[in-house]
Amino acid sequence: MGDQYERRGRKNSAFQDSLTCINYGFPYRAHSCGECRLIDFVAPVDRVKEIPCQHIPLNASGETIEELEAEENQHKLEEEVKQWFRAKIEELQEKLQSESSQNQETLPPSAESSYCCKT
Repeated sequence: MGDQYERRGRKNSAFQDSLTCINYGFPYRAHSCGECRLIDFVAPVDRVKEIPCQHIPLNASGETIEELEAEENQHKLEEEVKQWFRAKIEELQEKLQSESSQNQETLPPSAESSYCCKT
């Protein structure tokens, strides 16, 4: 993120002008926003908007990038996005650990022993 600047005639956007965006680096929208991994975090009603990721609720108050950008407080925007990313990463890690432990419980005893070294 960093300081605000003008790019393609508009201010930068937290997701849209970062490597997070599937269209990052393109001077046009090469891919539909529906192909983006962030679309899962957008409410169904907001998925039809021009830039759906701008409407992801970032905090308990439900503030979105669009709302935070309107406040023109870059530091607050960056902090909210960082906290949102950290929370989502933690949620995904916990989900993976849970799924992994469930898969371990379902392995038959012979499957586990086949991975052991035999001397």
